[in-house]
Amino acid sequence: QACDGGEAGDAAVLLLDRFQGNIPTRDAYGSYLSSDGTCYVDILKSIGMIENEEEEEVSSTSSSSSSMVQITNWVVIPYRDDVAMKHALLKKGPLSVAFNVVDESLYYANGVLDVQSCSKNEAVDLDHAINVVGWGVDTLDDGTEAQHWILRNSWSTLWGDSGYFRVRMGERDCGVTTSAGFPEVKVVVSKKKTTGLEEESSGISRES
Repeated sequence: QACDGGEAGDAAVLLLDRFQGNIPTRDAYGSYLSSDGTCYVDILKSIGMIENEEEEEVSSTSSSSSSMVQITNWVVIPYRDDVAMKHALLKKGPLSVAFNVVDESLYYANGVLDVQSCSKNEAVDLDHAINVVGWGVDTLDDGTEAQHWILRNSWSTLWGDSGYFRVRMGERDCGVTTSAGFPEVKVVVSKKKTTGLEEESSGISRES
């Protein structure tokens, strides 16, 4: 449902139910277009995610591991919990969040977005799916310090601070901690020989 009510967690559950959690890589499927559309069925067929028109399911024999990653679960971060969010960021990397796109955020260029309108942060206020990638500390006009979230947007690198922006942590976070989560990703371990010795290496990043 994209920006008309779609949620990352619901999408993950659908992928788990329909495709055993398999997701095409960007190289195999193509990059994000920031527009409504339908799935590229021909690409999904070519990498083994769809066997035929009548029965859309993963082919366990024909799927290409180099063209897909596999999620095994979707983890929901506790509602409005800054500490839980920080812990998940440290352990899992970038997280999926929903955001309330207030008017002030449309024209963001730099600094920390810290506006009263961002206090509207309930689930019904959220209308944009992005990633939180970290947090930081900044100094306010009165000399005190405050924390902020660092987010990666999807409006190209021409928007904001090269595609990123910062928003005040706490009540004015525009919903960053309202509906956050991350996928658990199956890690493929391969063995490769280096100078006669076998060495294990992980083939899939944990980045969400």
